[in-house]
Amino acid sequence: MILARLFEVLRGGGARQRLRTRRVQELLGRADALLSSEDLAGAKRCYSDVLDLDDTVAEAHAQLALLLTGSRRFTEALSHYRAAYAREALRGDVLESYVRVLLHSGFLDEALEVSDSAVRSDPATYETWLGAGLAALALHRYDQALAAFERAITLRSDSMEAHTNRGIALQNLGRLDEAESELARVLDNHPDDALAEFHLGLCLLRRGAYAPAWPHYEARLANPEAAARPPAFPRWDGNVPTPCTLLVYGEQGLGDEIMFASCLPDFMRTGARCVVECNPKLLKLFTRSFVDATVYAGNAQKHVPDEIRRIGIDAEVLIGTLPLYFRRSLQAFPEHKGYLKADPERTNVWRARLDALGPGLKVGISWQGGTHSTRAPLRSIPLREWLPILRTPNLRFVSLQYTSDAPQALAGIAQEHGVHIAHWPEAIADYDDTAALVCALDLTISVCTAVVHLAGALGRPVWVLVPGNPEWRYGNAGATMPWYPSARLFRQAARQSWTEVIAAVRAAVETRFGTRGVAYQHSTLDRCPPPPRK
Repeated sequence: MILARLFEVLRGGGARQRLRTRRVQELLGRADALLSSEDLAGAKRCYSDVLDLDDTVAEAHAQLALLLTGSRRFTEALSHYRAAYAREALRGDVLESYVRVLLHSGFLDEALEVSDSAVRSDPATYETWLGAGLAALALHRYDQALAAFERAITLRSDSMEAHTNRGIALQNLGRLDEAESELARVLDNHPDDALAEFHLGLCLLRRGAYAPAWPHYEARLANPEAAARPPAFPRWDGNVPTPCTLLVYGEQGLGDEIMFASCLPDFMRTGARCVVECNPKLLKLFTRSFVDATVYAGNAQKHVPDEIRRIGIDAEVLIGTLPLYFRRSLQAFPEHKGYLKADPERTNVWRARLDALGPGLKVGISWQGGTHSTRAPLRSIPLREWLPILRTPNLRFVSLQYTSDAPQALAGIAQEHGVHIAHWPEAIADYDDTAALVCALDLTISVCTAVVHLAGALGRPVWVLVPGNPEWRYGNAGATMPWYPSARLFRQAARQSWTEVIAAVRAAVETRFGTRGVAYQHSTLDRCPPPPRK
């Protein structure tokens, strides 16, 4: 009797499972039909209903992930991609989209792992190699990225995306002739490809071909995620009707905003009333430095401040667009002695604190720059590799490092090697104080980061440790850069090897200053000039 009832229950359970399976198949079929008719909301509901019945259906997870990606709901999409990937190998568009969402969400290592697995299991598919190339590119593995994009092109030769990314990989490998040719070919076929145009501009800028480069550089505005904010006023076209009020507003990183601010004096000489909207960290510095402009702080929400709206703006221009009008040749870069002005009272305060460290030259250092997306691994040098410089006699070192792990790195170098570097968090927290400290120093030595721009804009001597394939700002060769006459560049000869650069800086310190740091203190290098008076 008990066995008979058990059989009946099991048979009933099997029947329910068959009904559920049939219902799942009906919903999947309906979802496909809705997709064909472009009823995306209906398809989304069907796939959700499938997962309510059986959350192990990989197809429903994958298709729902694609729909959520199209709606830019990346966090939700990612959970469904992962659920689908856990149940079956993803291929084609689903795999490619999964890799893209992982990269967008910052899961770079996971993206590389997924794409490497796909390469092993499905090496004959275009999407496999495109995804592998995108992951390698994001992780700055440029040789690997180039090989993947070239394989993708053999599978789909008309893919402009693969060709564009091949050009970007070549650019990052320093193969500029090939990169320019590839990107130009893309633009011949697709003149509206903003990514190809932007990177062609970067190649030209790195060569110093400024006049043809800047129009291409404007293609950066096509990326809404990279833009400072949506336009609020008509775009300035270089003409200056009289009278008029023009707004210049900041974009990109802090260093870029400082660098492009070198064009503000040129802009103010056009006769227009100049209103500047800058990063809040730069407000005091810009207000003091550009006395003929009205300066306001921008906001994190990327809205035009109310004070600016009340002024009555005739046109606006991003600060990164000013070089299009004022830096069209190498000769257009002024031989300035500093266009930013630090607070002289705060500079004296920091000079006194530096003097309290003892005799010798006072040298600021920064060893880590940027984020992963801005090539931090390529332009950062672990502090322990600085030891040949840090052990130079009669020099006192001060940290200008802004990252949160700086205190731990400094404690480690002191404990392990007996090298003590002053670190004043209050000087880093307030950028106006950072400027005053930089002005009080005899020299700044730094990797490619914002402090290079700050020191150069203040007219202070700054020595820059430059990777072999640097950002366009540092040019392609030579020991100087046109933006900052006070900068001296030490370039990496071999990728990912800083030994020779460190040795060259150490030798330069000894040649320039010898071992007589006490005698040279605050005398060989000019002090910061006082700010102009209104």
